[in-house]
Amino acid sequence: MTTGAESVRAFVAVELSEDVRQALAAVQRAVQRHVPSGVRWVAPESVHLTLKFLGDVPVARLGAVTEAMRLVAAGCASFDVTLNGVGAFPNGRSPMVVWVGLAGDTAALLKLAKALETALAALGFPPEGRPFSSHLTLGRARDRMTTEERQCLATLLAQPPQVAPAAMRVESISLMRSVLNPSGAQYTRLAEVGLGSSG
Repeated sequence: MTTGAESVRAFVAVELSEDVRQALAAVQRAVQRHVPSGVRWVAPESVHLTLKFLGDVPVARLGAVTEAMRLVAAGCASFDVTLNGVGAFPNGRSPMVVWVGLAGDTAALLKLAKALETALAALGFPPEGRPFSSHLTLGRARDRMTTEERQCLATLLAQPPQVAPAAMRVESISLMRSVLNPSGAQYTRLAEVGLGSSG
């Protein structure tokens, strides 16, 4: 897809409740006490559950994306998820991305993600190369992270801090715009579609 002023970097996501954001911030603070400078943290207000990354989307196609989202959402009822545990990609021994997992009705979440994948593939957006993973990214290891910091983080993740069992009801999905800045990405909601409805 083309880039430039006529396109936007976009993705489909579930926006989080304030309770969930506060719980995520508490986990970040707990990890920061042990690894103060080795991780680039995502601001809690910017954390979201990505369902499908679209890349650079021509502005003229955003309406078609929103309509595909609406059709998918109409066939999916609202559901509940709960925060559940801290982990890392690719694994706890070599942490590059720190995340919090989700429990609850993850089957409904997976169904929603798969339906979006299918609907958006029909519009020309390539399918993901790996299975959908229900997680919330808290931070990413900095390039300058020292070996000592990486080992400290790995040790911490072997017995991770407790996560408050904050829950939220997923009632809508959002089309989000991402603008990359030196200080980090800024996100703007372009459209929101309620689950289980045609509106």
